Amino acid sequence: MRTGDEPGSQATGPDPSVSPAAPVSAPVGPTKAGQRASDKAARVHVRPVIDVLLTYGLLVTGTLLGVLVLRILGPHQAPDLIGRILGWMAGAAVGIPLLVLNSLLLHRLGLFVHAASHWQFATTRPVSDRVFNVLLAGFFGMDIDEYRKKHFAHHQRLGESDDPEDDYSRPFSWRGVLKLLTQRDSFRRPTTPERPRVRNWFRPTSKALHLSIVAGLSLSGNLAFAAMAWAAPVFFGLPFMVSVRNYCEHHSPSNGVPVSRNFKADLTAFFLGAAGFHLHGRHHDRPGVPYWQLGAEADPDARSYADTFLRLLQGDATR
Repeated sequence: MRTGDEPGSQATGPDPSVSPAAPVSAPVGPTKAGQRASDKAARVHVRPVIDVLLTYGLLVTGTLLGVLVLRILGPHQAPDLIGRILGWMAGAAVGIPLLVLNSLLLHRLGLFVHAASHWQFATTRPVSDRVFNVLLAGFFGMDIDEYRKKHFAHHQRLGESDDPEDDYSRPFSWRGVLKLLTQRDSFRRPTTPERPRVRNWFRPTSKALHLSIVAGLSLSGNLAFAAMAWAAPVFFGLPFMVSVRNYCEHHSPSNGVPVSRNFKADLTAFFLGAAGFHLHGRHHDRPGVPYWQLGAEADPDARSYADTFLRLLQGDATR
């Protein structure tokens, strides 16, 4: 299987999210023999694979550095009560910076789920989905087809009452931001009689993986450190970052009509705007274009995520 990400090298077939009238499901494909031949000739895009592996590397490096710092501090090894209390305090002190960092990195990693939903991991759709399954499905516990239907509906229904990604539509305030800290269901799919929960290996794998990480960090440091460094980012930090980014991209405090913003490619965009998200307005205009072909810079007058976030809190972001 060849690799490459040159211009024009993307998953074949029209993107259903381009037109509001387009169907959410993929069109009828070629025969099985033709599909196998196409898959053999498929090229895996190097860019998103490297970006995903880089983000995994940053997650692992930052967490292991936290474990190392905690081991150097060392009071949690003392058997007496005071030693244990000091150990928990040290675990929390080291874990709080990791709560912020890992929340941001988990969010960055999750943005490549979006890229996979647009078949940007390879030049054919089946191979792109297989690459996603290898790299991200077990980590996030997500079925890409399931997420794709929801996300394409967002493209088609932006600003409508039935937009499934409508975090941006609610009033933006400090009180609302505090509520986001307890929203743990950003990635959950509502289960109804019409939409029963699909059983697959992704969710149990994800649960086992994250429980193992928390257990390993508890043994390496202590429970306070494990809770701050991993459990809190997964259950609270990641959904919070997703909702804040969605607000920044689409919320309009003036007339309630959603906008699609582009952002400066600064440090905040590294965490909140990876995989082309800082060019979110361009993505909505050209959803079938791979994120590395959207361009390097936003509009000259584009603001950063941080500036947009603060302006929205003050009701002052009009574009």
